[in-house]
Amino acid sequence: MQNEFGAKLDRAGYAPSIMQRERCGCALCGREFGAKLDRHEPWGGVANRRKSQALGLWVSLCHFGCHEGPGSVHDDPAKNRALRRMVQAQAMCVFGWSREEWIRRFGKSELAEEDKPWLVGLPGVPEPEDRAGARLSVRAAVALEGFAVEDGPELPF
Repeated sequence: MQNEFGAKLDRAGYAPSIMQRERCGCALCGREFGAKLDRHEPWGGVANRRKSQALGLWVSLCHFGCHEGPGSVHDDPAKNRALRRMVQAQAMCVFGWSREEWIRRFGKSELAEEDKPWLVGLPGVPEPEDRAGARLSVRAAVALEGFAVEDGPELPF
């Protein structure tokens, strides 16, 4: 089976996560080895959970600490909201959705109209800055890491 974008779904109906391309550990703390990881869909409700699974809008979280227990996304509404903002922003960039399209599909938006989805980062991970401490655009941050950047319009992802 495939989702509407052609991604293959596993037996449980999950598409590969759009959130964890390089990292294979916990999306919040980065724990990899020896950690029991749980899949977490940030939006509640059966319909939104199924949409999240099929579109790859889920993250892996370590079971003890980030997913369950004190200070986890199930215990701390602010942390869960930050995670929802991050996943929504990534989905809008990857799938090319507007805020209105997001609301049509999921009922509400965690991003304000003035938010730029490509600037929403991981909770607890500092955004790229230059040596003077100014926030960088995606193009400048990539160039700072030593990658070649072609001239052209700034892309939102």
